[in-house]
Amino acid sequence: MLRPGPALVRALAQAFRYQRLLDEGRYASISEMATAEKIELGYLGMLPLLT
Repeated sequence: MLRPGPALVRALAQAFRYQRLLDEGRYASISEMATAEKIELGYLGMLPLLT
């Protein structure tokens, strides 16, 4: 049986965390979150697709 690698597990955890922050209204947009969290916008824009 294959196990997910640590990079995938970390990406999934980040995706759910960032999605929760958006759902709770902490950030109005992904752009705002990317700036505040100091994350590349392209990467942050892709993460919600994992949820």
